[in-house]
Amino acid sequence: MTVLKQPIMTTIINYLETDEDTPAPTGALINRVPFYFGADIDPLFGWCHLPQQGSQSRLGVVICPPLGHEYVHAHRSLRHLADHFAAVGIPAMRFDYQGAGDSGGVDEDPDRLTAWLNSIRSAMSLLRTDYGCEQVGLVGLRMGGTLAAIVASEADLACLVMWAPCVRGRHYVREMKALQLTGEANSNDISASGGDMESAGYILTEQTIKDLGNLNLEKVLPRTTRILLVARDDLADDLSLRKAWSAQDIQTEYRRMPGYIDMLAAPHNTKVPIMAIRNIVTWVNEGPTSQKNHGRAMVRPERLLNEAIIRPRSYAEDSNIQADTNVRERIFQFDTKQKLFGVFCEPANGGSADRPAILLLNSGAVHHVGASRLYVLLARNLAQAGFCSLRMDFPGLGDSVIDAMDKENDSYTADSTTGILSAIHALKRAYHTKSFVVMGVCSGAHSAFHAGLDLPEEPITECLLINPLTFYWKEGMSLEVTQAEHFSNWNQYMEAMHQWSRWKKLLCGGVDIGAIIAAVNEKARVKLSNISKTLKRAFTKGDQPTRSSEDLEADISQLLGSGRRLAFIFSDTDPGYDLLMAHAGRAVKKLVKEGEVTIEFIANANHTFTSRPARREVISRITRHIAKRYSTRESRAQQ
Repeated sequence: MTVLKQPIMTTIINYLETDEDTPAPTGALINRVPFYFGADIDPLFGWCHLPQQGSQSRLGVVICPPLGHEYVHAHRSLRHLADHFAAVGIPAMRFDYQGAGDSGGVDEDPDRLTAWLNSIRSAMSLLRTDYGCEQVGLVGLRMGGTLAAIVASEADLACLVMWAPCVRGRHYVREMKALQLTGEANSNDISASGGDMESAGYILTEQTIKDLGNLNLEKVLPRTTRILLVARDDLADDLSLRKAWSAQDIQTEYRRMPGYIDMLAAPHNTKVPIMAIRNIVTWVNEGPTSQKNHGRAMVRPERLLNEAIIRPRSYAEDSNIQADTNVRERIFQFDTKQKLFGVFCEPANGGSADRPAILLLNSGAVHHVGASRLYVLLARNLAQAGFCSLRMDFPGLGDSVIDAMDKENDSYTADSTTGILSAIHALKRAYHTKSFVVMGVCSGAHSAFHAGLDLPEEPITECLLINPLTFYWKEGMSLEVTQAEHFSNWNQYMEAMHQWSRWKKLLCGGVDIGAIIAAVNEKARVKLSNISKTLKRAFTKGDQPTRSSEDLEADISQLLGSGRRLAFIFSDTDPGYDLLMAHAGRAVKKLVKEGEVTIEFIANANHTFTSRPARREVISRITRHIAKRYSTRESRAQQ
């Protein structure tokens, strides 16, 4: 494995002093260092957030994330937590457990509980040996707090912070079971696989369920004199753990702190719980082991790795995949100040510059791993088929950090095309890549479509749009009720008109009249708009439409006219297809018939493919599509 010196990402953090929502700058420099660590094959991925040189604390903190969908939702807030630790001089490390995020492995691997605990131990060891921290503390959220307490029972720690920990594992399993039953990912694949469970797009195997069910923090005895138990502010106090530990002469400080619900909301709705973060950091910083070693040079390890060899699991059955082939992943920081972040994935023996690199664009505000880890699994599958990819974060999303906190978390960021352009130029320089496919789910589809229109000079060969919910985003548009959903509702209402039972339900007040009116109004508005655009095109033949015209039929024609391909993949339950047909249906049907546009549907799939069969199917479809189109073209070029 190649050992490379790590680049450092530096920014100024606004550390909150007084107001809950408006940060006040203190000018503290934060160095963020990404790296792989642990095993040679399937290593872990992590970040160290380091204070400015000369003011490093003797104490370092490992932040233990929650599991599953809570890991994705909390990603932004835990990044801010790490920044705030570094701002007061305490090095902080956040990481992905083995089988999660950008680390190697998958949910279905054996001994998940042991792997998660070992991940924490490896992170602690790295802080001590590579960053020279004399003492280490653990801060864990939800199941991360539970795992942190178990590790704390094995070795002396400077402090332990548990934020809304899962005191009893069986209660956590019960929560995930309820989420499975009420959610959209209730798949036959899981129920047929024995005792496995899929909750919000993440798998708990029968063994994992059993191991988690045996956990009980009341029987765990942490080896530290400083423990902070942070309670949620939306539930009644639960002092059972504090009482159990007090009976064992383990003193625990208990505090209720605000912001838990907003922190774990859907990624595009998250709010960083600044007050809670400030209180946690202040509590840790007040401990005796957090004294600063002023004048001490910040440790910057030379042996940390910026690349990893990954052994992908056979996730999607596909004839193009070499199942036993390892892949290589590299940390990729780019633009002029290295502010943008991504992970470059390629075949272990290197990819071909003659094949296009695939850019995987943020889906909503989910960071670059993708919802239900879709982009990680897809990237590794594509690499096994011989294709390189970059899963990247746009400015203000995931790990592409911007200085203005109030401009973070914008699902439809205006900087998306600029970010794509930066990635294209960086990949050209680093890997001599000659062409690119841009693709994404939801807002990522919107970004891919507009990159195809706005970057005519760049070698983009194809835009692959997955479940787009709008083609023209405007500030203030709803992320909850989209135009696509209005069209989906319209189609359902048209079908319902032929069913007496639905009329009876309407007459009895069992139907949302407001939703019907909204759908009818939107359908009429678009119909009139399409007529107007058709007439305008007829009287302005030969003229290019202005981008402000929002003429989807004209824009598709422009994109194809520039020599680029256009492909769509829709979940069969998603409203995106209805949106496409409403705005450009007649033209699209003609283009599909002529082979200029391709459209595929994934059965029994929701918007973000939160069931395992749907994920496997969409990964297989995309891999087959890319391999068929570009492997054939490459072979012809070689002939």
